[in-house]
Amino acid sequence: MKLLLSPHNDDESLFAAYTLIREKPTVLIISDSDMQLDRGISAAQRKEESRRACETLGVPVRFLGLKDGSIC
Repeated sequence: MKLLLSPHNDDESLFAAYTLIREKPTVLIISDSDMQLDRGISAAQRKEESRRACETLGVPVRFLGLKDGSIC
């Protein structure tokens, strides 16, 4: 199984789109991007954005769901 680790939502699409299209790995997004809540963007919205982007790129996506501030 091929696996692409993405630290945050959208990193997979912004920095690895070509690899995703070519290699078709499973994407694992590590954090849930909860630090953007102060700008009115929820972790659920970010997750849905990533889910749709990965669907468009033709790759499966999974979410580890760690809080942004908990990764040290």
